[in-house]
Amino acid sequence: NFILVGTKTDPISGMALIHAVKTDCAGTLLWEWTYRVNGVPSVASVTAFATLQSACPNLPNQYFLTGKVTLPSGSEEVFILSLQVSTGSVAWMKTYDVAPNANDSGTCIQGNCSGPAPAVGSLWVSGYSLETSGSDPRKVLMLQTDISGNLIWANNYDIQNSEQELSTHFQFGLNNKLVLTGKAEDPGVSDPPEIGQCMLMRIADNGSSVDWTRVFQMGFASQGNRVEPNASDEY
Repeated sequence: NFILVGTKTDPISGMALIHAVKTDCAGTLLWEWTYRVNGVPSVASVTAFATLQSACPNLPNQYFLTGKVTLPSGSEEVFILSLQVSTGSVAWMKTYDVAPNANDSGTCIQGNCSGPAPAVGSLWVSGYSLETSGSDPRKVLMLQTDISGNLIWANNYDIQNSEQELSTHFQFGLNNKLVLTGKAEDPGVSDPPEIGQCMLMRIADNGSSVDWTRVFQMGFASQGNRVEPNASDEY
């Protein structure tokens, strides 16, 4: 089956809604729902890792969505929305204010299982935090929650010689590592990071340390949109 997520505008109220559609492999609609939240949502990513029971036995059969929600106060926070796989009904939704005085946005969500049987599931979300002022206004965001959305840790990461950076996607590497890709701004450029360069970084999956960061100068604007580790721990 497939799960597709995004946002939808209510034609009557004009409100933005979270939109989720589930189909089978032939494209036949299984269910479709919209979800109204306290604020204006923007959906970026969904994971269905918990439905792969061979990899994650005994975990709840749920989808997990992330993105950002603009609250009535005007601030933006990362959200995780959990949906029941069979019906699309809401299991839970939580928001996360990662960086004080900054707008936080989630761009990618992934899940993983670890520990002895029965495995313990966790969720990780990448993204960015954007301050309204400061010398380094945009930083990479990373957080981890348990399978119920309770926050375990959340950090911001600053790429050296770059005023603005963001993560678009991440995957799990070997030896308890997370590998992130995205974009970092050229040194000395004051415009938004759309003119930046492809960025790659590796951190511990508990958020405690950064192994390294790389910004690839290609002579033109570039961005990493997806990263995949291979069996040789190359990316």
